Amino acid sequence: MDASSVSSYTMYGTLTAQPSGDDEPTTTLLGSLDGSNYTGSYASITLTSPWSGTNVKAGNGAIYTKNSTSSWWWNSTTTYGYIYFTVPSGYSNATFTVQITTANNSYGTGNITVKSAKTSAVGYTFTQGGTKTWTVTASAGDKITIYSTDSSYSPDMAYIAIYAGTMNLNATATGDNTDFVITDIDAGSTGITLSNLVEGGTYSYYLVANYVDGTTSTSNTQEVTLVSLNMGGNTGINSLVVDGDEVESVTYVNMSGVQSDEPWDGVNIVVTRYRSGAVKSSKVKY
Repeated sequence: MDASSVSSYTMYGTLTAQPSGDDEPTTTLLGSLDGSNYTGSYASITLTSPWSGTNVKAGNGAIYTKNSTSSWWWNSTTTYGYIYFTVPSGYSNATFTVQITTANNSYGTGNITVKSAKTSAVGYTFTQGGTKTWTVTASAGDKITIYSTDSSYSPDMAYIAIYAGTMNLNATATGDNTDFVITDIDAGSTGITLSNLVEGGTYSYYLVANYVDGTTSTSNTQEVTLVSLNMGGNTGINSLVVDGDEVESVTYVNMSGVQSDEPWDGVNIVVTRYRSGAVKSSKVKY
């Protein structure tokens, strides 16, 4: 198939070698539930601390919650299934990120809602195989709650993770600074900017082309290493190593995400694009 048949691209990336130092990822994984651990038929499960729940089931590589409604002529009552994560000690009004990926089949569609004691419920309607992140505020002992407002079952969830901190990725990205997925990249895009990467880390990435007929194709895996730059009075970090390539354009992005052809006063993400398609991203103070 040719490029005219592509509806979108998906980018997958992994930090394969992470140095020690001050430039660690800004999120910490506190706990996760992996649907691939449940390979048998659907059945009720009991989650272990810091996880807990009611009406939680798992099987066929996924986890879901079950809702039930009892109806009488005078009223009806719905009992929801919930998954809870209890925040560990040491946190007070802290920020947490909830990441959920649904099953890549028809059971992976529908509503999932997330809330905490200090953050109102926010729902999202998944398509199959979708990934979504929520940001909530909570303190030690608070519960982060995951449930569905659908009538009978939540979507099948392939992966659930709770991170301490906020993920510093662009609007279409999910994951953290170690593993990330960027979905719904426009078919006409010429590049994607990633910031807040780990200095000295070696990243690998590949692209999946999503065709209009529902089929996909996957690129070769590419690898880049981030190096530290020192340019006179400017301090640049987190740039991709690119050798022997011709520069096509340079874009300056300020900390609010606004792009310009000229540097902004203060810290900039400098994005250099090359004719080969490679991209170098560095953080520079002007």
